Amino acid sequence: MNKFLFGTASSSHQVEGGNIYNQIHELEQKNILPSAGLAADFYHQYKTDIETAKSFGMNTMRISL
Repeated sequence: MNKFLFGTASSSHQVEGGNIYNQIHELEQKNILPSAGLAADFYHQYKTDIETAKSFGMNTMRISL
């Protein structure tokens, strides 16, 4: 029996923020792209974010580190 997976996905740049060691940072500094700032601050908010996803009925989450 297949179980339906309902979830969410994000990239490290979307959730980490403040990452000066990735390729996007240079484009942000040149004002080509808007700065992500702290983004979603998943690093500090992960427990709340995971509980929120569960409350929406999600049973899977793809994250990048």
